[in-house]
Amino acid sequence: MRSDIKRIFTIRNNWEALGITFSPATKHDLSLIVGSRHDYMAAQVEGGKKLPATGGNVAIPQVGKGRPRALKKSTTPPSKWPKAIISGNEDTTFVGTPKNRPNAPYGVYRRVERNVKSGKVAKAASARTRAGLMLLYVLTPEVKIDKRWPMDQQVEQVWNGRWQANATAAISKVVESAYERAGLAYTPGVRYNVGWRR
Repeated sequence: MRSDIKRIFTIRNNWEALGITFSPATKHDLSLIVGSRHDYMAAQVEGGKKLPATGGNVAIPQVGKGRPRALKKSTTPPSKWPKAIISGNEDTTFVGTPKNRPNAPYGVYRRVERNVKSGKVAKAASARTRAGLMLLYVLTPEVKIDKRWPMDQQVEQVWNGRWQANATAAISKVVESAYERAGLAYTPGVRYNVGWRR
């Protein structure tokens, strides 16, 4: 499961994989509990919503050159979080919806200069550029999280694949220890006729 999680999600480190835990069954409780140390992973199994931790909005970082995440697998350092981007840069950044774009998302925008022909961001204004905007974060009250982690199917698959071998090994161990207590040498596959004492 820890290796398969990298196939399902965009993994930036081993944090989620190492968070997968289990409590083994015991003689008194045959239940095996599999889960995660991270509460937010429950929504990946069951579906749910991500809400802002301290009120306000959930900030969804945009991906691309000059944006909070250069690549989808990149992490977003604190220096590129919304408050850090806006602080001291009020002339070049703002929070809201562009006036001339009523359908644009509510978010954090940066004022940029774009090449008239290619539309690419330019380093400085010139006769070949025009003023434009770059969306850095989409701000939304909540984010719907779809079921993406088939943990229950994975647990069942691993269980079905290993139960027979593990059960057979456990039974053999019990039988072997019983023979040893009776003073006999246990040989797998050989039947012994042991008389029972009353």
